[in-house]
Amino acid sequence: LYLSRSTNISPVLVEFPFTKTEGDNGPNPYGPLIPVTFCYGKKKFPTIALVDTGAAFSILPMEVAHVLEVRLDDTKKILLSAAGGGSFIAFPSYKPIKYVFEKKGYPPLAFEGIAYFAEEEEASLLGHYQCLERFDVTFHGPEKTFSLLPRFKK
Repeated sequence: LYLSRSTNISPVLVEFPFTKTEGDNGPNPYGPLIPVTFCYGKKKFPTIALVDTGAAFSILPMEVAHVLEVRLDDTKKILLSAAGGGSFIAFPSYKPIKYVFEKKGYPPLAFEGIAYFAEEEEASLLGHYQCLERFDVTFHGPEKTFSLLPRFKK
């Protein structure tokens, strides 16, 4: 994340540790997960999301759309392929939702973007379109960390 402690200090690169994931993930149970709060209107949904640089879109569980009362655009639904095989339908938010990344000791970083919602999705996944395309994302495999450097102005 590109966060600064005040508006008079240059923004800084922020590094996050990989987090141990749930379930059976083979020999490497760690992944690039980040705390994020999704906001729409006055409603908020805090969660942990997977940073997936190979994903075209941010895909969230339909439950998030229901909690936030997000209006979905069913005229722009898309058919997506799942990493493990198969496919599913995702619906974009009609208007951008707010993403808020937080790191202890820094002010939150917030931006808006379209997110897609799917019934079949259980985890929150951050993808390229209107989300990760705003950052330089670097993975530090041996250290089990990743860093985000924003490429946009607040």
